[in-house]
Amino acid sequence: MNLDGLLGDMRRIRAIAQARATGEPSPEDSTRYDWFGLDCPCGVEPGQCVEHPRARESQRPPAGSWRVWLFQAGRGAGKSFAGAQYLINLVQRGEVRAPILAGPTASDVRDIMVSAVLDASPPWARPKYFPSRRSLVWPNGVKALLLSGEDPEQFRGPNCDFAWVDELGAWSRPRDAWRNLSLAVRKGNAKTFVSTTPRRTATLIELAKAPTTITTNASTLDNRRHLSTEFVDQILALYSGTKFARQEIEGHLIEVNESAWFNTFDPSVHISEKAAFDPSRPVIIGIDAGTSRTTAAVLGQVRRIDSGRRMEFTIFADYLAQDRFSAANAQAIMEVFNRECPGGRLDQVWIDPASAARTSIGVAAYQEYAVVFTRALNPSPPGPVTDSLDAVTGLLDRRDIIIHPRCAGLIEGFRNYARAERGGEYLDVPRQDQSPFEDPIDALRYLVRGTWPEGRTLPAKHRVTAFRTLF
Repeated sequence: MNLDGLLGDMRRIRAIAQARATGEPSPEDSTRYDWFGLDCPCGVEPGQCVEHPRARESQRPPAGSWRVWLFQAGRGAGKSFAGAQYLINLVQRGEVRAPILAGPTASDVRDIMVSAVLDASPPWARPKYFPSRRSLVWPNGVKALLLSGEDPEQFRGPNCDFAWVDELGAWSRPRDAWRNLSLAVRKGNAKTFVSTTPRRTATLIELAKAPTTITTNASTLDNRRHLSTEFVDQILALYSGTKFARQEIEGHLIEVNESAWFNTFDPSVHISEKAAFDPSRPVIIGIDAGTSRTTAAVLGQVRRIDSGRRMEFTIFADYLAQDRFSAANAQAIMEVFNRECPGGRLDQVWIDPASAARTSIGVAAYQEYAVVFTRALNPSPPGPVTDSLDAVTGLLDRRDIIIHPRCAGLIEGFRNYARAERGGEYLDVPRQDQSPFEDPIDALRYLVRGTWPEGRTLPAKHRVTAFRTLF
């Protein structure tokens, strides 16, 4: 054992002795922190015990010679906790002195990576966090530098012996940042641990194929014992039974046309006159009415299936217009409702949150729509664009959305909605921010997001809490 490991053991023994001298329960019991132990005092298999968390096989460093360990896993599968525990183990054993922690953004590094390290560290070896210095410092003198993928130039200066890279698939400039980071990890037998949900980015594809990379995979459901029931229900509602379940739940890359957003849209499956208006069910409307030139709306109906977890949407009419004032658009959409839904009951109207913004030509659009739709009008709930797009993709995969042939604008939106490309990487943002293809899809997003809250992931404050408890 080297000097650092010996000093760590001495601190641990002293902390345990002090706790026992007071007669209090000892949270410093080392069996609670033996992450790489093969068993626990409870006799529970690795990954299942809450009191004595243990690494599952996929969370243990792979055997053999490698430079990069790529841990691709589903959402909530324990990627971040595995990264924190691996780093803590290396620090305690004295195998690293100058590590780097790098995530998509500075807030991701703070809220997910640093939080995971602090939560998982034993009391006798817990580092101090210095936000202004962008660092974590352990009692044995190890200092970790905290950087983000937002600025690839940050990685040019450091000279480190280990790097934990989180969610590389979500970095905004992955190619440049990864190249610079790779050159910074050069001390001794330097290694890099990459924890990420799979994404078909050029950087991840090339990394997985590299001869010095070893890849392990894990499913969200492998970690079910340590996840909230709400989170599991939402992830299953969003992806279960879909093509993307293999990626978002099971942690494997899937083969898709990388530029097209809705790869599973199939006119022979998703376009049918069966989506006609049903007088026995209420009508819902989604409206994209922000500050762009184009206004779009979709009119549909919905019913719960599969014990309430799944929703089936039928879209029987749409609306698309350019360069019209909000009052005229609101009235025109109501006319579509009256024409296509004789005797129908309007239940909810979900509108673009940006409609509340005041423009240079008059009052906010929301106020104009409220005059026409009154109490039925609601701003669409907030949330990441990609989450609601994923919900729509899930509906397509399960054939839970049917579109009437008359909805020409929405159909063209599905056919032409594409990802932006930068430096050979396809991004999770639309190719055209404002276009006749983007607006009908946005109107559908608002309708789905408002009607089907299970199709959204947890709010940000809950996501952070959930990640902190992943074993």
